[in-house]
Amino acid sequence: MLVTTRAGLNIAAARFAPSGVVRIGQEHLHLGIHKPGILAEIERWYPGLDAVTTLTDADRENYERLLPGTRVRTLRNGLPERVYPRSRQENKIVVAAGRLVWIKGYDMLITAFARVAEKHPEWTLRIHGKGPRLEQLRRRVTRLGLYNNVMLMGPTDDIEGEFAKASLLAVPSRAEAFGMTIVEGFACGLPAVAFDCPRGPREIITPGHDGLLVPPGDPAALGDALVRLIDDERLRHRMAAAAPETARRYAAADVAADWETFLTTLHT
Repeated sequence: MLVTTRAGLNIAAARFAPSGVVRIGQEHLHLGIHKPGILAEIERWYPGLDAVTTLTDADRENYERLLPGTRVRTLRNGLPERVYPRSRQENKIVVAAGRLVWIKGYDMLITAFARVAEKHPEWTLRIHGKGPRLEQLRRRVTRLGLYNNVMLMGPTDDIEGEFAKASLLAVPSRAEAFGMTIVEGFACGLPAVAFDCPRGPREIITPGHDGLLVPPGDPAALGDALVRLIDDERLRHRMAAAAPETARRYAAADVAADWETFLTTLHT
């Protein structure tokens, strides 16, 4: 068996792997994010794969429409099994984490947090990560006068520990193939506030139960949702208690078992 993990490798496997090899192409980006040239190559060559896997059901349906007759299966990312530190919901901190790139939407999160700082100046936003938009984000923080409220923390080797220091997780992505940060935050007892962007957040977050979804690309709605959970401590604590149970749905052992079953069906 040969399992490849990105579009270029999937196409190469479909074109060049020996016919006796079972070829599975993993998709870690949702279909709509690929550039037109890559999409054309996907449509041409992916039918040569024995199967394609996606991270969300919504993306699976898109691939099935694009590739009729190709076997497509949803197999989500797994959460490593360990003891996760738990937020005590005592610190007035909102946390976000990921690469500082346009698709992650941290420019919109900073704009949204101006609404939080206006009503709750004692709360802070910590953004963990590195990337090419660092200086642009710093300038936005300064321009909005948020230098006492928004901190660009850089990368960390202990993101779970940083999550446990916070009380809310913000996910301002313009697009997500899945949203593993949400699952990791849930494991640490953090309610999540996210844009309802394509594709992942809506398949992980149950609004009103373990987090909130707001219209994509709307910083005002994102800021208002954060303020809502800051104001409503009872609701926030209830969501914090529910979040780890949601995270358990993505246990690595269960995901591995799904992979084993799937690979077995392809091999027999």
